[in-house]
Amino acid sequence: MLYYFKDKKIYIEIFNGNINSSSTFYNILLKYKIIQCKKFAKKIDYIVFKDGHLKTKKYAALNGIKMVNPLWIDDKVNNHIFKDDEEYEIKTHFGD
Repeated sequence: MLYYFKDKKIYIEIFNGNINSSSTFYNILLKYKIIQCKKFAKKIDYIVFKDGHLKTKKYAALNGIKMVNPLWIDDKVNNHIFKDDEEYEIKTHFGD
């Protein structure tokens, strides 16, 4: 399981209403020593996103970063279910 995440860098932006719930998911990644990014960087592999800022979606689109919903962490990290990333992907196209 950890091999899947080897050297992958993950940024998390998850909101429930006005409440930032990202720390809950960061703690899950921390438990398994998965690399987390607290700030934007072009070397991010995934952005886990729910109800976050539009600028985050734009950043992902402009930098070719795959954006996925929180179920991606739940399935892959907690439940060891490795479905294709497309099932979790959030589209980030602008101006199409």
